[in-house]
Amino acid sequence: MLRAWLCAVSAFFIFTSASAQTVRGVTDQEIKIGQTWPYSGPVSGHAISGKTEAAYFDMINESGGINGRKLKYISYDDAFSPSKTVEQVRKLVEQDEVALIFGSFGTATNSAVLRYINSQKVPHLLLNASGDRFTDPKQAPWSTILPPSAEVESGAFASYILSTMPNAKMGVLYQNDDFGRLYLATFKKVLGAKAANIVSEMSANVTDPTVDSQIVSLHASGAEVLVDFTLSKQTAQALKKAYDLKWKAPHLVTAAASSIPETMKPAGLEKSQNVVAFRYFIDPSDPEAKTNPHFKKYYDFLTKRVPGADPDDFTNVSAYTTGEALVEIIKRCGNDLSPQNIIKQATSGEAFKLSLTLPGVEYRPTPENHGGITHLQPSKIVGGHYVAIGSLTR
Repeated sequence: MLRAWLCAVSAFFIFTSASAQTVRGVTDQEIKIGQTWPYSGPVSGHAISGKTEAAYFDMINESGGINGRKLKYISYDDAFSPSKTVEQVRKLVEQDEVALIFGSFGTATNSAVLRYINSQKVPHLLLNASGDRFTDPKQAPWSTILPPSAEVESGAFASYILSTMPNAKMGVLYQNDDFGRLYLATFKKVLGAKAANIVSEMSANVTDPTVDSQIVSLHASGAEVLVDFTLSKQTAQALKKAYDLKWKAPHLVTAAASSIPETMKPAGLEKSQNVVAFRYFIDPSDPEAKTNPHFKKYYDFLTKRVPGADPDDFTNVSAYTTGEALVEIIKRCGNDLSPQNIIKQATSGEAFKLSLTLPGVEYRPTPENHGGITHLQPSKIVGGHYVAIGSLTR
């Protein structure tokens, strides 16, 4: 009897140990995390964010890791090319055998791998993307985003126009890919009958050298507000050209293009006075941010660990916060780092504690909605930093 019991106990521990070893990308010492990022290509201005996230995980590892495990962060360049993203993600899953994909950049690029990643049942978390397909557990049960979805942000654009200038003629500049087209479609949906006030729509490819001709056409249409669904480089170009044309229409820009150092200063702050952005993070350009203890911790981290990175750049705030969110997910998992438990903890409905979000802004993905941040603050640039011009939207 004793011998049989010992055999059973021994078999149990052998089975348990073997099972633990079969969790992809996880050992007793480390967790492999994969990512694709545009370190080169047309939106390489965002490259610094990948370096910020790498430095954040180095800091976590130096403090002992998470539940005794270090984070092995593998980030590959996809040059913002969907075909390259497919290649790099397959490498991460099939060769590197990562436990999860984290924070990868781009709506079009993440869309290119969505079906593959979900078929492989790899947690696809905290994407730097805005497509609503990523928030729908029926379409993408293994995916989540952190920024506002297209529905949330473009809906905020529409709601702001409806409440402040409901009869204004609108001109729209949009990125000619999944990101821009989705924002435009959702914007029109929320406008409803007022979508008839859109007098001109102009698209731009991320590889276009300028958007000057598009801005000239939008200005000539008689538009009284410029709605801009592009990223930083083209938003800056649009600001410059509108200023040259003496076009003083309100210029609504996406959060991804709202960085003062990355977008507004290259365009010229004097050319950015008509900008309306919808923020969810503390503006690091605001002098009041310097008194925030959470901001001081972020500032000290960035200046020490990411040489050359600008603490005032929104993209670095975003990278730092996304790292915070992943660390919290892994902490919630305890020692169960199975893919099933990772996605369960990432979408539990429990709010995340993110140190640099604005008061009242919340990140709380649920099993029914894997979406990102839902509260946004309409803001304008005054004195070199953003100030609120309305209440939080939802």
